[in-house]
Amino acid sequence: MRCQPCGGTGNAWGLRGNLCPLCKGDSEIPDPPPGARTCNPCGGTGLLNGLAGNLCSRCGGKAYIVPPAIKTESSMPTLAGFHKAVIDHALELYRQGEYALSTLEAAKAYNNSVKNKTQSNKDGQDLMFSAWSIDAGGLLLPSKGSPDTTKSFQEGIKFLSAGVMRAIRNPGAHEPAQGSGMTREECREVLGLISFLFRQLDRASPR
Repeated sequence: MRCQPCGGTGNAWGLRGNLCPLCKGDSEIPDPPPGARTCNPCGGTGLLNGLAGNLCSRCGGKAYIVPPAIKTESSMPTLAGFHKAVIDHALELYRQGEYALSTLEAAKAYNNSVKNKTQSNKDGQDLMFSAWSIDAGGLLLPSKGSPDTTKSFQEGIKFLSAGVMRAIRNPGAHEPAQGSGMTREECREVLGLISFLFRQLDRASPR
């Protein structure tokens, strides 16, 4: 496009020797790339208040500036592939960077889901030991082959569930989450474990 400030002369405001900051003496300047917008403070001239040599602080003498990136739903962090209950209870806090609170809410949701499925009055670690006990518990997972393998797997789910209550839910309920120092990677690892436990709960039958 034509350089408007110098009218194609290469001189700013028609003053010879005072080169246009856009075209630097050439009669044309390139068109802005797709998505770019005109610099409003200098009107695209690159001059602040029309004074040569006083360049716009935003575009630095260019005819356009690139707008800041706008976060869209597709560009925001996700928990794709995680259990729906984890997404429902943890995603918004995860996106806000509240990683410890995110895991706490997921752990609380898991605790309540086990309680509802077993109709138990127990809570936390005691609930998990009771619900997932292979001998007298309220939940039974499908067979994993041999009786020993099935028993071993369900016992593992019991101890993993109790561990989530001791390590994630209980400290989160009694200590300020802001001081936990949990990283994004640690948060995803914990949420992945809770997601796995939710899937086992889905497969389990009450008895």
